Amino acid sequence: GDGLKTITVRYRDASLSESQASTSITLETTPPALLNFGTLTVRENGEGRMTLFFSEDISVNPPLFSLSLSSPLDPARTVSILGPSVKLSADENKVYLDLPSDLVDRLRGVGAISGRNMRLNLDLSPGGVQDRAGNPNPRTSIEGYRIELVNPIALSKVRLLTGFVSPNGDGVNDTVNLSYTLAESGDVILRVLDEKGEIVFEEKFTARLAGVKYEEKWDVKADGVPLADGSYSLNLLMVKDGEEVRLNSEPLKFTVDTIPPRISSIQPVSGSRIPGSVSVSARCEDENGISQAYLLVDTDPESRFDLKRSEGGRYVTPSPLSLPPGRRSIQIHAVDRAGNESVKSASYTVTVSAKPILSLFNYPNPFPAGSTTRIVLMVGRSVEEIEVMIYDPAGRLVFRRKVSGEEGEHQMEWDGRDLQGDLLPRGVYFCRVVVGGEERMLKIGIR
Repeated sequence: GDGLKTITVRYRDASLSESQASTSITLETTPPALLNFGTLTVRENGEGRMTLFFSEDISVNPPLFSLSLSSPLDPARTVSILGPSVKLSADENKVYLDLPSDLVDRLRGVGAISGRNMRLNLDLSPGGVQDRAGNPNPRTSIEGYRIELVNPIALSKVRLLTGFVSPNGDGVNDTVNLSYTLAESGDVILRVLDEKGEIVFEEKFTARLAGVKYEEKWDVKADGVPLADGSYSLNLLMVKDGEEVRLNSEPLKFTVDTIPPRISSIQPVSGSRIPGSVSVSARCEDENGISQAYLLVDTDPESRFDLKRSEGGRYVTPSPLSLPPGRRSIQIHAVDRAGNESVKSASYTVTVSAKPILSLFNYPNPFPAGSTTRIVLMVGRSVEEIEVMIYDPAGRLVFRRKVSGEEGEHQMEWDGRDLQGDLLPRGVYFCRVVVGGEERMLKIGIR
């Protein structure tokens, strides 16, 4: 049977003298028993530690260690903890489980941890723990024990749903939207700081339920006056033991922007005569970025064409527009990340012209050395071929290309290199285009 045993060895030599030696051992066949588990401590970084208590001194086998936790409120929702996913350590009859923050979040997600003192069911699979005699633990289940979050605030989740706002009264992106889930109910402070760290807005309210997702909207006003354009940070705080504790791990940044984008340099130039097939481009700029740009033909919403961002802040039609003859207008729309929108119009006469060259331009102009510029030519009638030549300031030919002369738009790129493939120096170059006997000149700058 189990217990302290003594082993004695007696021996007799040739003279018949007897001697003996004894040693004591402990015989143990009873496996270690899991007695209970203690408080789950959650630190500020969201990581947690749980302690398991056994009936005797033990060691752990991480590859075999498996633990499942479920809430008695919904036993079907279970989180399994495997040895490799946690840091395990043993000290006498205790096993420490150091849980990463994502695993703590999973426990919370199944409802196992939604506030203080939630009851849990614990099920330990066999073989993960053994005593000093090598006896493995059997499958063990314990119900009804409590886990207390020593720092429940560390489990609070705060998320800012809006990065750019424009409180200009048009109903578009004019509120800061915030969602949060608190691990502990209590009084909460919403505080907004400007770029200098000064408080520009503060509001106190009570979150009555823990583990519930709240959503709040703030109209970006302080004392009824909209905040000025600029960058701000938002913090959600709770008073704990007389001290303010920030619930969001990092300040939540947002930008107030009420200035609409700038639209300029529409090509073709307004008032031009253009062929029925033409590409349109415009420069759209905003300090906080453009979220979308598009154009309408004759203000018809059904004729919307999304513009694609190109070099130099220009937005272009991905393919040429097909326009019927007559007077036509287009409206370029640019929307920034805060929802501010600008519109700029241009009008054209769409015609079938006998003139070979309707317009000639390039963008960007000037263009940075080592990059490219796009030469855009609009041909009014079909010709045999189109020839494009570029000369340096000394009149030396540095680029030449011939293409077929169909009616409509033609585009080609020049990378600022000469006929030998060498990069040309900065300066002004002269582009000569010949179409059906007509010539046009264009100055192109390399900066």
